Amino acid sequence: MSEKMSEKVLNLINLNPHITTIALAKELGKSQRTIERAIKSLKTENKIERVGGDNGGYWKLVALD
Repeated sequence: MSEKMSEKVLNLINLNPHITTIALAKELGKSQRTIERAIKSLKTENKIERVGGDNGGYWKLVALD
């Protein structure tokens, strides 16, 4: 996954923790699958975590070094 794409997703999540993958895809002009891969990468790198479920949950930024 491109570092730039992950950073763009991270920035948008920072602005709106309740943003959906569909909204991220529309905002960035990418497919939902591309966004899901970026999110998976960010989770693996322990940069974000999901709090709650798909409906009503939100993204939490994990403390960065």
